[in-house]
Amino acid sequence: MNKLKVLLTKKYFDSDKKYINDKVGDIAELIDTNDYSEQGLKKEAQNADILFGSFVTENLLRDTPNLKLIQIPWTGVDNLNYEVLRKFSFPVCNSHSNSQAVAEHAFALLMSLIKKIPYHDKLMRQGEWNRPKIGKEPECDNFSDSLQNKTVAFIGYGNIAKKIAAFLTPFKCELIAIDESQNEYKELSIKFNSDEINEALKIADIVFVTVPFTEKTNDLLNETRISLLKPTSYLINISRGSIVNEKALFEALKNKRIAGAGIDVWYNYPKDSNPTSPSSNYPFHELANLIELVSSRMSYRTSMMP
Repeated sequence: MNKLKVLLTKKYFDSDKKYINDKVGDIAELIDTNDYSEQGLKKEAQNADILFGSFVTENLLRDTPNLKLIQIPWTGVDNLNYEVLRKFSFPVCNSHSNSQAVAEHAFALLMSLIKKIPYHDKLMRQGEWNRPKIGKEPECDNFSDSLQNKTVAFIGYGNIAKKIAAFLTPFKCELIAIDESQNEYKELSIKFNSDEINEALKIADIVFVTVPFTEKTNDLLNETRISLLKPTSYLINISRGSIVNEKALFEALKNKRIAGAGIDVWYNYPKDSNPTSPSSNYPFHELANLIELVSSRMSYRTSMMP
């Protein structure tokens, strides 16, 4: 049997290529190139059965007589060129194989935030032992919170959100979600549609942003909607930075209009190996009620993230 020819459309680490080979090496052969420009990929695409990655152009796709599939090896598809894809009939698939690892990461982010683990770790390293200096206002409330019986809202209820919900079951949380599907979920006490998002935000103690990034969800949590959150509420964004308004989020945290946020998707990503602030507009790094991470979701192929 002839193996499927899989063209890598971006540079992957050797460990990534080994991982792919271990999984599909019996039926597929990876085609790699040192030239990931459109012209460089076009030379190889003529023999490819599958394009592996999100880089697609009309010129690249036009001369691909064997192409059967475009496979995106991660969940997000917001960086695809849909105008180009609509001109062709190639199927496009993304992957949800990372959903368990991302759900674990999101839950860890929540627990670290409400228990203030990074904050108290920093105090201990400074020798303060959770006893701020007299006369000095603490950077944030020293007392941790409890997850028990909290109302948790999911903005989007896909594979990742469902797995996070399972982690919350032992804590007797009330689970609500914004979900446009016709499905019913027994673990949810309320399911809202997108027009009812404000009602969900008003009653939520914890909000997980787990919705895909689209034109519709861009700036979904704007200043008005963030102002609906309780002063005791927490926001966890593991989707895309632009879904949550940058200025509104910073000001809500700085002025302590919400209790805290855990963010691992940002507004300003590095273009080279030089240190880069996650925001070029606001000093998020100065906020004690924020945990800021990049997508370090450990137990799956992190280098396959866009």
